Amino acid sequence: DSARVMVDLAERSAPGKVYNVCSGRAVKVRDLLHTLLSLSPVGDRIALRLDPARLRAFDERVLLGDNARLVAATGWRPTTEFRETVEEVLKYWRREVKVRYEL
Repeated sequence: DSARVMVDLAERSAPGKVYNVCSGRAVKVRDLLHTLLSLSPVGDRIALRLDPARLRAFDERVLLGDNARLVAATGWRPTTEFRETVEEVLKYWRREVKVRYEL
């Protein structure tokens, strides 16, 4: 998704403008972790626990990108689902670890 829109931006965007390449939807870290665990062969053996002592008062509660300018300039909308994106990133890093550490 993002590679295609980067080409579109290079061809059609206004110089000096900022474009957020994002889905425009917020995703909870907990949902990301649950997705990763569901894709792991050992995910059912890993328990997630929240440690209140590690929470920071200054962390943003929600991070959400606004892609309105990007959509207006290119008509782009994300077509890859969140789970598919997570799965592709996980596959990439599994391959990288094998190569880097000769596993």
